[in-house]
Amino acid sequence: IQYISKNEFGFNLIMWSIVNIKRLTFLEFQIVTFLIEIIPVYFISRFINKGRENDIILLTFLVYPFFANGATNVLRQGLAIGILMIGYLWALKNFEESGKFKIISLAFVFLATTFHQTSLIICLMWILTIATRKVISVKYYWTIFWIFAILDITNVNQILFGSIGSLFSDNYDLYTNPTTQAFYGSGSKYVFVLVSVLLAVALNFLLRHVNEVDKLESELLFKQYLGSASAFFAFSFIAFSDRVGMYGWTIAPMIAFYMIDKTDDSIKRRIYLVLIPIICTLVGYGMSSGSYFVNR
Repeated sequence: IQYISKNEFGFNLIMWSIVNIKRLTFLEFQIVTFLIEIIPVYFISRFINKGRENDIILLTFLVYPFFANGATNVLRQGLAIGILMIGYLWALKNFEESGKFKIISLAFVFLATTFHQTSLIICLMWILTIATRKVISVKYYWTIFWIFAILDITNVNQILFGSIGSLFSDNYDLYTNPTTQAFYGSGSKYVFVLVSVLLAVALNFLLRHVNEVDKLESELLFKQYLGSASAFFAFSFIAFSDRVGMYGWTIAPMIAFYMIDKTDDSIKRRIYLVLIPIICTLVGYGMSSGSYFVNR
């Protein structure tokens, strides 16, 4: 709690409400906050497929480690991610509309910054993605994605973006402290790079099966994923940099569900819907402390 910025007043308001309504044990607090985190996911499922596979979507996020981490560890970021995704989908649902619909979608996007300050980077990225949708193609986002990945692996990102990171956190010294970095596990960033690449490849595969009518909207979401992953690559020299990565990793299944809903082939659609929760469960096992992969 001591590291929560005063600017994150949206999250502070929720915490104040929970504390003042009833005194909770730690377990009760975890349950309440997890239920609160599920609310944005429920509304997201309504945007994607009008609730037809709502049970599959909710099940997926219950077992998805990146969502669970955001919901129970970095509580305010979990809410920020859900609110961001509602803003994304609201913008796409009313893409050709003017006036209040676009204002509301932008309001949701910027509301996310009142829960976690780092989401400001992602908010600005979404506005840029929408504004340049007819000018900058997916291949340029792929190019940026690979360039930033190379900068990350070679540690050049620290030289280029070190001074920028301090603008987005009131506790930047904690993030760059060598002792903290060593304790956190600086080598884990290479695994995170691999995860980012695998998710990008999977989403690119699904994008190819989206019908032409909905191709533009799906491409915008895919661009946002590539941009979000690039933001992680830029700042992965700091401890807790996976919190930036969460903006891409957590929305990946949401984007996948959106793309699957826009696929005409009913057989492929059913196969993909079954595969997503299975893959998310396997990812959860692979990241757990008791798994074969982590232990070895």
